[in-house]
Amino acid sequence: MNSSDQKKTPKHSDIGKMAKGSVLVGAGDLLGNLFFYVNSVIITRTIGADLYGLFFLGNIIALIGSMIARLGLDYSILRFVALFKGRNQRERIFKTVNSGLVISILAGIIVVLIIGVLAPYLAKSVFRKPQLVSVIILLAAGIPFTNIIAMLVNLFLGLNQVKFKVLIENIMLPLIKLLLIILLFKSGMQLRGVVYATIGSAFLVAVYGLFFTTRRFPQIRNSGFENNKKLMSFSLPILGESILNYIISWIDILILGYYASSAEVGILGIVYRISIVLVFVQYSFNAIFSPMISELYGTNRLCRLEQLFKLQTRWAFSFTLPLLILIILFPSHIMQVFGNSFVDGALALVIISIGRFSDTVVGASGLMIMMIGKPKINTINSLIILIIKIILNIILIPKFGLLGAAFAGAVSILLMDIMRVCEVYYILKIHPYSIKFIKPLIAAAASFAVISLVTNKSGSISTTIPELILYAALFLGSYFSVLYFLKLDEQDEFVLKSFYSKFMARFNN
Repeated sequence: MNSSDQKKTPKHSDIGKMAKGSVLVGAGDLLGNLFFYVNSVIITRTIGADLYGLFFLGNIIALIGSMIARLGLDYSILRFVALFKGRNQRERIFKTVNSGLVISILAGIIVVLIIGVLAPYLAKSVFRKPQLVSVIILLAAGIPFTNIIAMLVNLFLGLNQVKFKVLIENIMLPLIKLLLIILLFKSGMQLRGVVYATIGSAFLVAVYGLFFTTRRFPQIRNSGFENNKKLMSFSLPILGESILNYIISWIDILILGYYASSAEVGILGIVYRISIVLVFVQYSFNAIFSPMISELYGTNRLCRLEQLFKLQTRWAFSFTLPLLILIILFPSHIMQVFGNSFVDGALALVIISIGRFSDTVVGASGLMIMMIGKPKINTINSLIILIIKIILNIILIPKFGLLGAAFAGAVSILLMDIMRVCEVYYILKIHPYSIKFIKPLIAAAASFAVISLVTNKSGSISTTIPELILYAALFLGSYFSVLYFLKLDEQDEFVLKSFYSKFMARFNN
């Protein structure tokens, strides 16, 4: 990095691209999460924690199978499509996608067959829940469809066309699932209704995605295939990391399923689902930032990469911090929304949320390592954390049950994030932090003081749901008012204007 480059600030075109794209992804994710939480509330209030735990266990096994069947090719598509787009090698883009689709579908079919054979052993001998057999087999049948969706979404993300992701993942998939769940519940089904709705929605969206893509890019049908050896050399290390990351994410659920009841599994499943809201903003930025990392690193514009890294981390931190505080203030009320049988997970929700928040604190560090072409580092990280998490779960779950699993999960997330941000600094000599992080901290402290003054409490607040909504609105209003009062710099103002212009354009359309 030369001295002249160090003095440059990120071009407004780069900031605008990230801001406007993040508005679209963020709006889509917000809508998708709204559908998801509506789905979850309907499901949990209908079937309860016990049956939800069975569904959650089966779904985790299917998700791990889907990840294995993808062979890391979804990330290869994201990286190479962005790379070939920058080089204007359009035909190679479509060859890459064709290779990813065919290989992942064939691998998916093989994985479905393997899971079908192993399902009785997993259900009866490992989890000691015989009714889980059919749940595992049925959910695994959807693996080829979820793989198709993943490949196509990453094609459009690599092209910086995020509308497709929003349409497919955030609108169609959860909406179709919601409609199917309502229909199947009305027909008298419970657990099987949730399972059939999950498979059916994936099938319908995969078919539409293929139709949409071939209509949008007719030449993809005759483009042939990319060099599979080159794709696999990049994707296989990512496969190892992806499998490890999935196991890291869900190993506490699996171990809890071995030691405890399916009801406790269901409670922890909802805890994890709620805590996902804390990475919502970060993931919205990541969807836009990921191809930019590859492009900027490939053209040696490291200064601009660092500045965008700092900017997106600070904005994600600023929007996520108040959500963490609200979860800490109102954990019981949040869990009660899903049914009275889930309230016992309130403390576990606080513990997991604190760990999950660290993902936002370190920004896109893990993504940076992958997109600069060093996925093996992430794989090693994942292996280390997996070993630590398994040990913690085996020690803590038999003694503390649900809380032991939550603590093991939070600690493992925190350790992984520390490793990643240190490695980014070691490799690229860049980090995501600046003195500007003090502003959201001041705003959060001031807003917490307002809530404490109003309620005469500084801990958990016992109140009704309407009052909870009122307190949440008061807290968020105070937080963003103080943040605005502390003044915005030029980049922040430009990001806000980009957000506003993009939002108004979508609203007017």
